[in-house]
Amino acid sequence: MTAAAFAAYLAVRRGWLGRTGRPQPVSPALAMVVLAWHLLVTPSLIRLALWAAGFTPGASNLRLRERALELLVAYGAAAPVVALWVWLRRRPSERRWAEQARDRVEAAQPARRRVAPTRLARATLIALAGLLIAWPIVMLTAEVTGLIYEYFTGAPRPTIAHRTLGELAAAPTGDPWLLAAAGVLVILVPVLEEVVYRGAIQGVLRDFTISPWPAILLTALLFGVMHIGPADGVAVPGLIVFGIALGIVYERSGTLLAPIMMHGLFNLGNIALMLLIRPEA
Repeated sequence: MTAAAFAAYLAVRRGWLGRTGRPQPVSPALAMVVLAWHLLVTPSLIRLALWAAGFTPGASNLRLRERALELLVAYGAAAPVVALWVWLRRRPSERRWAEQARDRVEAAQPARRRVAPTRLARATLIALAGLLIAWPIVMLTAEVTGLIYEYFTGAPRPTIAHRTLGELAAAPTGDPWLLAAAGVLVILVPVLEEVVYRGAIQGVLRDFTISPWPAILLTALLFGVMHIGPADGVAVPGLIVFGIALGIVYERSGTLLAPIMMHGLFNLGNIALMLLIRPEA
């Protein structure tokens, strides 16, 4: 019902995404540096940090305390890509490039107007609205995908389709390390992933097209596919749909704050659902 209403709204209100200021353009050079760091340097930093902390990457027999510390170490080692992003965005050469890119867009679409940067309160409202609209669509996608999986394989779908959530499900509710692990999933993971996917990938793809949709859809596809491994394949379609929602929120708000908050709330909601449906509950 929600999906049909939203689709009808987009069909009637053509150019809906174009009614706001688009996110700040990202130069190909900045995107390449961030992606190269994320794909080539970050994995090495994570392995080195885990080795220094005494963890074996991919170990499946860790207790909750060890898993929470492993998550903190791994995402702490991945955090420099966020600092790199912030630093490069402030470079004079990047600012000049972004200004020239805005001028090119306005020359191609003179009817569009610049708007002031989105404030925190408005970004929060957009994130909440985006989550309320996207959540039932994502859940419906997951349900349909699960039915298709069961039909073709004859096997029951996994109750919890994300490896980390599955491990947390086995922990006692009152364990303080459950809160620490949840903090990583709700805060660190959204910041890192939104900088890389919406910030760098969607940002640079957006500059090659007038319409935002190719950038949103391709980024969402990459977002879903890159979760294969940590998440079961049956969860990927739902993640792609969620990635589309995050891309729309980024384009609509013009700031990464909105998709970061929406992503964090989505992860928090999934953790809450995990605690409700786990066998011990």
